[in-house]
Amino acid sequence: MYSYLRQGGLEQRGLQVPPQPPPTQLPRPPSTQPPRPPSTQLPQPSTTQPPGMPPMMVGNHYGMHQAPAFHSVPVQQHFMREGSVDMTMGEYGGHPTFPIVRERSVEPPQQLLMQPRYNGATQNTLFAQLEQMQAQLQAQMQVQMQAQMRALAAGLGVTSLPATGGNNHVMETNARGNGWLTGGSGLGGQAWLGSQTGFGGQGRNQRDNTLVIIGPRLLKSYKKSGQILKETRALLVTLESALGEEMVMKLREESQKEDASQYRPRLIEAPSRLEVLKKIQEEETAGNPVINRRTGTVRAACKMTGSIGINMALELVMRQQNLHAKLQLQNHPTLRQEVDTDESRRRLLKTLEEWSKTLKDFMPPEALQEESVMELLPEKEKLRVPSDYSQDSHERLGLMVLARTEYRLRVAQAYDALKKIREALDLKSFMVRQKHTNAGQAALLRSETAIERAQRQVDKWAEVYERAWDAMESLREGDTNQRHDNGRLKFLNRGRDLIILSKWLEEQKFWRERGEVAEATAARKGEGRQELSWIWKVEFQVGTAPDMIENAVQGLMAEAIRLEWLHAKAGYSGSKKK
Repeated sequence: MYSYLRQGGLEQRGLQVPPQPPPTQLPRPPSTQPPRPPSTQLPQPSTTQPPGMPPMMVGNHYGMHQAPAFHSVPVQQHFMREGSVDMTMGEYGGHPTFPIVRERSVEPPQQLLMQPRYNGATQNTLFAQLEQMQAQLQAQMQVQMQAQMRALAAGLGVTSLPATGGNNHVMETNARGNGWLTGGSGLGGQAWLGSQTGFGGQGRNQRDNTLVIIGPRLLKSYKKSGQILKETRALLVTLESALGEEMVMKLREESQKEDASQYRPRLIEAPSRLEVLKKIQEEETAGNPVINRRTGTVRAACKMTGSIGINMALELVMRQQNLHAKLQLQNHPTLRQEVDTDESRRRLLKTLEEWSKTLKDFMPPEALQEESVMELLPEKEKLRVPSDYSQDSHERLGLMVLARTEYRLRVAQAYDALKKIREALDLKSFMVRQKHTNAGQAALLRSETAIERAQRQVDKWAEVYERAWDAMESLREGDTNQRHDNGRLKFLNRGRDLIILSKWLEEQKFWRERGEVAEATAARKGEGRQELSWIWKVEFQVGTAPDMIENAVQGLMAEAIRLEWLHAKAGYSGSKKK
């Protein structure tokens, strides 16, 4: 323990001096400082050096020199074993490898707050010793890590290694001995910045822990990247074997495009609900034209028509569904969530009241006079569109024309929902693949959150399709196979139909590895390969002949593998760069 000494020391201030252990015997360092000029010699103290104490170094602005004795010997025997300071003379004294600590406060009594301080000679000595040890440790660690990385790279077939650093940190030291790490990059391209004011000062040089702590962490990350590289390469090899050499050559030529069009499937998309609505409005305008007297052109009717009214009803159904999905996520709602729910229900109820006033503009009076079940919650209320009535009552209530209009809009809504389902499944498939490439608990949690969000989108649009399907069932009977729109729209089975392509391809790979005999045996038991879900091939060009259907399915399988190959190739390239 060290302290600035004032005349009289701590004992004159009435403070009790605690007992201290015996001093540590240290070797005498060689003196490298030139002698001080005679004109600047300081008066030597009359006290003698305590027995067993190392020689003391005293210095001022002329340099350091060995002092023959300690200042204030009674106090130094308890507090100043290795150094002392005489404030009246303005000189520093101490062992060159130990700091001088000054007294910060004496509040409350008997307690001292100490703060280490270095002079220039002490810092230079410490820096030289630390840098020598760091250089030896760094050389040993670099040799070991280089050997391990080369062994890993040889097994992975990687010809280049990441930069393993070197002594590329820049140390700047000012006149007071303070140093800063101004830059540099270490193992794996990592950079560490920090500041230090000496060993035990306000900061530490972070290079001390770079190779000991961060080096093994980088090696572990490199091993994990190598494992990911193996998996992505195995996936790419499997897909290329499924495609064949000729197809792979063609895909490699297409993958050179820079517009990313190779990642988009070549589909024949069905018209959206807005396109169908526009076409219905054109038909309504052609049947009841409204001529502008000034220009003589035909314009759309300004009054509420059946197509506009039913389309507004479909928008309200989406609002009801969104509110219902929002409530399902609140298992234990807070007070704030309950207030937001009440406000959402109030706004929806107000919109439904305005909607009920417009029904008389396009709905027949007989249908409005029909009794309906009243719901207490606005998200469950019926909108009194043709699908809310039984199919047998359409002719009696005068809903035949409106039923056909709603059926066309519901078919378009079903196609829109299927498109959203496929997009959400594609996103989920990508996030599942990306999950295995993320390192760290935080990145893993973010991937899980993104996967859950994508699954919620799948469930949302699956519910939209199911509502559209129920409406189509009540508006018109399906064909012999219980299908709609010429057999293209089917009943949605969430457990069997809502699968990602990567999972289906893994199943195909599994049975391909088992062999034809095992697959035939499993097929007789009702097992074996699962047919690709109809939601993935509903928008492909399919003819009526069985051979055309088979060709379309085969083309779809090749298309699915093509997309997976492109994604696998991109993942392998990214892993190789890492």
